[in-house]
Amino acid sequence: MRQHWLINSLIGVALFVLASLVMTSMTITQAQAQTVSLPSLGGGSEEETAEVSGEEFQASLNDVITMLENEEAAHRAA
Repeated sequence: MRQHWLINSLIGVALFVLASLVMTSMTITQAQAQTVSLPSLGGGSEEETAEVSGEEFQASLNDVITMLENEEAAHRAA
């Protein structure tokens, strides 16, 4: 009976250590992903400006909305 308790305790400790390592690894991965910056979004010294007409902007917005609706429909169907 004592060996059973000892084995269960060792397995519990091993699983706890393994879970801790997995959580630490996930946290490090997320932290690394957050440090990546894109030149246009990272506040770089180059400033990009584009003149876009209202019609072009609306067409682009409609494209994005359609893409998101299609993606949502695909997830519902899956």
